[in-house]
Amino acid sequence: MKIGNYEIPDIRLSEAIQDVKKIFDKVKNTQDLTHYSDIAVMLDYKSKIGGAFYRRLNSLTLFGLLEGRAKYRITDLGENISYPINDEQKADLSSKAFLNVPLWNKLYAKHGKLLGDNVWFDIKNITGISAPEAQAVEKDIRKWYLDDVVYVVEKPNTKFGEQNNPILEENTKSNEIAKVEESKQIHQETLKINDAVLEKIPFGRDIIIYLPKGNVAKSWEKAQRYMKLYLEDYDEDYNKTNPLEKPVSDTEEVYEEDIL
Repeated sequence: MKIGNYEIPDIRLSEAIQDVKKIFDKVKNTQDLTHYSDIAVMLDYKSKIGGAFYRRLNSLTLFGLLEGRAKYRITDLGENISYPINDEQKADLSSKAFLNVPLWNKLYAKHGKLLGDNVWFDIKNITGISAPEAQAVEKDIRKWYLDDVVYVVEKPNTKFGEQNNPILEENTKSNEIAKVEESKQIHQETLKINDAVLEKIPFGRDIIIYLPKGNVAKSWEKAQRYMKLYLEDYDEDYNKTNPLEKPVSDTEEVYEEDIL
C-alpha cells in the first residue's frame, strides 16, 4: 500500500518472516538470484500470479528480507532471521526488519510501541497527504503498525528513535573520531616537519605560529622579516581581487620551517 511517497507492507512482519524462510529453505543460499515466478511457486501461488502475489513480494523487500527486481536474492537479514542463533538474536533482527519500513521508523521515533490519539495528524505531516486522506487510512495504519511493532524489543535506557541503523551509527562514530584526531593535530604543542621540531606559539584564539624549538627570539626575527615581505605582496594581490571576497580560513598558522 502506498501513502504519499511512503510504502507500507501489505502483509505483516510475522507473515513476511515465514515467507522468507520458505524461500530460503528452497534456494538454500543468499547468492543465487531466483525469478519471481519460481518464488510464486515456493509461496504456493501455483495457478495464478496476480496483484496479491506482487504485493506480497514487495512487502518482503520493504522489510529488507529480499532484494532485487524480477529476480531476487535473500538478504543477510532474511537468512539470519530465518535461522537465528537464539531468541535474542531473532528479536534484534525482527526489530531491524520493522525499522526498515520508513513510515514505521518515523512513527516509532515519536510514539514508540504505543500510538496516541489523532495519529492521522502525524501521517499527514510525514507522508504529505491531505488531512481527509490521512483520517481515512488512520484505522488501517494503526492496526498494521501495532501488529508489527510487537516484534520490536526496546533495550533498557533507550529512548524512542535511538534504535537507529547500525551503519549510520558506525559512520557517525567514525566522523566523531576523525574530528577528535583533527582537533589534536590543530592544538598539539609541537610538530615535526622533516628534521625540524616546531613549537606552538598561540596568539589569542585565531592565530597560531610554529617556530623551531631552541632560539625562539632568533627564529621570531626571521619570521617577522618574512611576514613583512609577505604582507607587501599580499597587499598588492589583495587590491586586485574582489573586495567582497573573504579569507577561506579564520585561523592562520605560520611555520618557520617554510622560511628557513
